[in-house]
Amino acid sequence: MKPLSTAPVANGSLASRSRGLSSPCGLTLMEVLVALIILAVGLLAVLKGSGDNQKALIASREMTEVGMLGQNLLEEIGAAGLDKWEVWQGTFDPPYDGYAWEMETVATDVTAMEKGVLTIRLARDQSRVLVLEELFLTGEQ
Repeated sequence: MKPLSTAPVANGSLASRSRGLSSPCGLTLMEVLVALIILAVGLLAVLKGSGDNQKALIASREMTEVGMLGQNLLEEIGAAGLDKWEVWQGTFDPPYDGYAWEMETVATDVTAMEKGVLTIRLARDQSRVLVLEELFLTGEQ
């Protein structure tokens, strides 16, 4: 009878069968938890950035709407004539009735010309949203 050999065999050496504690075969629970925490922090950052982007998009849309409302009002005042315009404050028609406006005039150095200052505010708390200025010809010459 031949003695048993301890020489390595292809894909089945004694060294590869007895791995011991120094070389782990898979991921430990702690490694998995750390990876999940890193993944969660990354996802939270992406979601927060997406939420901030959504808020900025809404604010931009509102500012565009307010600008168009104000420009339309200034054109109405200009078409009627500043000296014939009688309403100096109010709110816009629905669905924009959440915005209040106030118009005032400021004298200029130029004869027959006044500066109109249109201030648009949120109707609920009167915080200022936008101020538009435009020069108007008056009836005085």
